[in-house]
Amino acid sequence: MLAITANWGIGDGSLVDSRAGRAAVWLDAIRRAVARSGWGRDGRYRPVEHVTLVFAGDTFDWLLSEQWAGRDRPWHGGGRAEEARARVVAATARASRPLLRTVAGWARLGLPVAVATPRGRPSEWAEQRVMIQTVLLAGDRDPWLTDHAAAAARFGIATGEEWCDGERHVRHGHDLDPLAHRGPAAAGRGRRQPTLAESLRCDLLVRFATAARGDTQLWQAVRPRLAAVSASRPSQWPALIMGMTGEDRGLGGVWTQWRRAVAAWHAAAVREVPTCETEFDALGELAAWLDGDRGETPVPDAIRRLDGPTSSRPAAVIVPGSAQPDSPSLVCHDTDGHAWVEPLGMAPPAPPVVAIGAGAAGTGFIDAA
Repeated sequence: MLAITANWGIGDGSLVDSRAGRAAVWLDAIRRAVARSGWGRDGRYRPVEHVTLVFAGDTFDWLLSEQWAGRDRPWHGGGRAEEARARVVAATARASRPLLRTVAGWARLGLPVAVATPRGRPSEWAEQRVMIQTVLLAGDRDPWLTDHAAAAARFGIATGEEWCDGERHVRHGHDLDPLAHRGPAAAGRGRRQPTLAESLRCDLLVRFATAARGDTQLWQAVRPRLAAVSASRPSQWPALIMGMTGEDRGLGGVWTQWRRAVAAWHAAAVREVPTCETEFDALGELAAWLDGDRGETPVPDAIRRLDGPTSSRPAAVIVPGSAQPDSPSLVCHDTDGHAWVEPLGMAPPAPPVVAIGAGAAGTGFIDAA
C-alpha cells in the first residue's frame, strides 16, 4: 500500500498555532486507511503486508516563525542563520513530539491491525503488525528537512527531495509554483536568493505579525487569522487583511500595520531580489496590489498569474485528494490498483495532488503541492 499526504504545516507555535494538536486526528485517519486497504474487491479481508507512508512536503512550516523577525533569514549563509534554522526545527520538534513519537513507533515496530479470520473478516481480538516505511520529503516551507536526515534515520524515517518505487515518483511539486520556484542554488550552505514565497512570508507576514503582537487588541484580531493568510495566495491577502478589522473601527490599526509591512517588504525585496518563475517583474505589481484596500476590485492579470502553476512542465493530470493546509487529505493506493482519498479531519478534501504523466495504472509523477 502506498499512502501519500502533504501540507500538514506544523510550525513552532511562536506566531500561529503549531497545528501539532490536530495530528492525533490525522494519524487516526491513517490507521483507518491502512485497515480499509485490507478489504479486497472480493469482499474478503486480508491485512496489507506493507505500507509506504510518504509525507510529500510541507509537513512542517519553518517560515512563519519569530526567528525571522530579526536580521537572520532562512536563505542566509553562515553560522547565525544555521543556528536560527536549527532553533526553528528544535521548537517544532518539541511542539510535535507526540506526532513524531507515533510515526517513529510505526517505522520501528509497525502498525497494529486486525488479523483475518478464516471467513475473511477482521478479528475482534487478534492483531498483527504491518510494517510502515515512512518517508519525509522536503517542500517549500521545510526546505532544509534533508539537513536532518541522520537524525530522522535514527528513528527509521527516510528523508529526501523525492521518492520513487520504480513506477511512481512522488515529490512536493513546488517547482511548479511561480512563488516557490528556486533559482540556481549557491554552492554548499552559502547565501542564496530567496524564493518569492520565502520573501513574502519572512519579510512581510512575519514582520506584520511581530508588529501587531505589540498591540494586544490588534494581536487578538491578527493571530487567529494569520495562518489562513499564509495558506492563501497573495491575490487574496488584501481581502483577508481587511477581514481582520471586522466591524470594529478601532481595528483600523491592522490595515496601518499591514501597509507599513508591505512597504518594508518591498524595500527588502528590492535589495535582495527573490526568484520568481514569471516573465515580468512581479515586485512592483505585487507591492501595489498588497498596499491597496481592494474591496471588489478584480485581481490584475499580473497578480493572477502568480496563482497558477508554471507552464514549464508537461500538462498535469489532477488526482483528487490533496492537501490544502486547512484540510489535508491522504491519497491511498492499494496493491490491487484501487485508489481512494481519506480526508484527514472533518473538512472535505480540497484540490489537488498533481500527477504528471500518469498512466492508466496510476504511474508517473505525483506532485503534492
